[in-house]
Amino acid sequence: MKDVYRTKTGVEIGCMYERPLRQLSRDEEIIQRALLGIHTPNPAYICLYAVLLTLVFAGMMAGFRGVS
Repeated sequence: MKDVYRTKTGVEIGCMYERPLRQLSRDEEIIQRALLGIHTPNPAYICLYAVLLTLVFAGMMAGFRGVS
């Protein structure tokens, strides 16, 4: 229940105030993300993907050099 103060003239003070939301802890955020099905990519997988793409690209370039 909100604490609203009403003056003699009928002006309500504090009727639009809402308490700020509580900040979630790291564990609570992880649980909430799991329940909502939100997955953040692991930086190690992104790095591995970049290395593999580089190797595939280098292999393709080496293969094209051998053909000509």
